[in-house]
Amino acid sequence: MKERLLALLQERDFVSGGEAARILGVSRTAVWKAVHRLQQDGHAIETAANKGYRLRGYAPFDKQQAASELAARGLHAALHWCESSPSTNSWAMNEAEDGAPAFSWYVADRQSAGRGRLGRAWVSPPGRNLYASCVLRPSLPPARASQLSLAVAVAVHRAVSALGVDARIKWPNDIHVNGRKLAGILCELRADPDRIDALVAGIGINVGMRADEFPPDLATPPTSLQMEGFDPDRTRLFVELAAALEAVVGLLETSGFAALRDEWNRACALHGKQVEVLFGEESRAGTVAGLDEDGYLILEHAGGCERIVAGDVTVKK
Repeated sequence: MKERLLALLQERDFVSGGEAARILGVSRTAVWKAVHRLQQDGHAIETAANKGYRLRGYAPFDKQQAASELAARGLHAALHWCESSPSTNSWAMNEAEDGAPAFSWYVADRQSAGRGRLGRAWVSPPGRNLYASCVLRPSLPPARASQLSLAVAVAVHRAVSALGVDARIKWPNDIHVNGRKLAGILCELRADPDRIDALVAGIGINVGMRADEFPPDLATPPTSLQMEGFDPDRTRLFVELAAALEAVVGLLETSGFAALRDEWNRACALHGKQVEVLFGEESRAGTVAGLDEDGYLILEHAGGCERIVAGDVTVKK
């Protein structure tokens, strides 16, 4: 019953209790109970006098259309979709360990235990955002795995830019719009000493979220495509992302990070800014001068220029 009601709400703006009862062939009380159960499951359903029920911020994902467009573009991507996953990264890594080929995508409508960098939780309500993880099997040594993370950021930047969004990359791989976080990336690696077996690139992009749906205590102010005035079309966004990721990974393998460096630097949100970089128990303060050809962050300070491979950046006020 609740699955049928959810499908109805996904198709329309507002649906009255009476109309839903008629279409579903149940009583209005049954509709009300189903709405309550869907709300308990995490679906943001609002009610309005004389209008009925609406699934707030829902951005439909058409998996058949996505698969068709992937094939039409000649991509290697294979799409696997489910309504709910604890974590698309965990799902993808399990499949990678069972032999899933490169560019296998695992996409969920919601995550019950979404994860971001540094063990942070990733808010993952149903129907609002894009939660996607991709298996990569690049012909690169493990020492260059950090370049893959940077390349994924370029791919996400390309994907949202294809929708008309003026986005920036905050090192190492967050995507910002107007100083607010639109997307995050979590890369997890399985490697032997001399080769990468699999890298799973987990990508979370805020698509249909509204400001009042985000937790109030986030370290970086968030935003979404909808909040920035763009159409929350998860299907088109995913196809653009899959195409961009195949392109940048191929470029990284054949030409090295130097081929992506200028694009990354043009999109950099931190160029010329005073920052503090935390890595482990240490920190460095200085001015960001972009990335070098190997993907290291160049930090200028009183002691000269320093190359940093990983860390967490805070802009100094």
